[in-house]
Amino acid sequence: MFSISLTRLQDITIKVFISICVILPTGSLFGINVKFLSLFIVLVLALLSKNGRGFVSLFRGLFLPVLVLLIFLLITIANGRYINETNGQAQDILVFFIIATLGYSLIEKENRVSLITKTIVNCLVFLGFCKLLILGYSVVSGLGVSSVVRAISAFFDTSLMIMESDEVSISRITFMSDYLLPIAMFLKTKEYISRKTGVLDTIILFLLMYSILVSMSRFLWIISLASFIIAIVGDLKKRKSILIFVAMTSIAFFLISLPSVQEIFEFRLASNGVIVSDSLREVQKSAIVSAFNNAPFFGNGIGYFTPRLIRSDVARYSYELQIQALYMQMGVVGATSLLLIIIGTLLSQVKGLTIKEFFTFALLITMWISGGFFNPVIISSTGGVAFLFLFTIPDAMKMLRNKT
Repeated sequence: MFSISLTRLQDITIKVFISICVILPTGSLFGINVKFLSLFIVLVLALLSKNGRGFVSLFRGLFLPVLVLLIFLLITIANGRYINETNGQAQDILVFFIIATLGYSLIEKENRVSLITKTIVNCLVFLGFCKLLILGYSVVSGLGVSSVVRAISAFFDTSLMIMESDEVSISRITFMSDYLLPIAMFLKTKEYISRKTGVLDTIILFLLMYSILVSMSRFLWIISLASFIIAIVGDLKKRKSILIFVAMTSIAFFLISLPSVQEIFEFRLASNGVIVSDSLREVQKSAIVSAFNNAPFFGNGIGYFTPRLIRSDVARYSYELQIQALYMQMGVVGATSLLLIIIGTLLSQVKGLTIKEFFTFALLITMWISGGFFNPVIISSTGGVAFLFLFTIPDAMKMLRNKT
């Protein structure tokens, strides 16, 4: 009984940890790092429950990425490139792989969808509802949405992205966990097509779509649209799929015809702010490529940053072009090794998938990885949760297939 209760407690703690990673803009609440605290409790419970088998499995899953990390830390030190930022980036990489490993080391296969997938989707729906509340509060109080977002940023001691202009009638509300939305969009659309649905399912899809829209992210718009189309095309023979496609296409054409929606797209595709943002990425790319050419095979060192181009004073090694920066820091050998570990682990889940499902899953992985070429969304705690989400998608697809 004691072992069972510990296992159940561990599952609850994992759900709490995932929820914290998705919902909170940072890991801290009232000055307490609740993200680290909950992760620490998960690891302690892994050591205590099931005679420590989960902890041993976690250690095995971490062995290869930690080995790569240690080797490149030694290379960084040997080359005289060890700096304060080395610790910060090494910690980011380690935390990503610890979170990523939770899914297949501590959670039983039959429980992964309920523990991981449903928890993440519910948190994203909750955030979509919160975004609606922010908009509603802004309308009622007369405060701009950006003012409310700044207040949230101040409360959590972080800096959330804002974008407000007289040119558009809507303001940006973006959280780091928004990069989980395309995966959720795919899954909930596929569920909507594959089984009987009600008003609640329609509301959930609406909240996800609204959350994507107000993220004001061109990348998220494109990838979410692609995820939606992939989910529909995968079941195009079903009458419901065709009806949804026709309905959504009609709604899309109607919305695009509205001046307010046209303003939003024009603002995010052709405004001065967009031109400046794209120019900054080009400057980053030029500096990163130049530094990469100096040490292409083993990199310039973990934590390395170009002195004349610092994106963040908090994490100077962090760039919007995260994957390109990783190649600059760890070279072809190190960066490719980490990416192969990530992709290989995800592809280990394809057993039992149909050919169509395999290519669908491969496309989802590709779209997620592509985000790292434009934003720092892969090697992070949110990236670790995205990995967990993707890791469970094959099981979710098989469950939906078996129920139809």
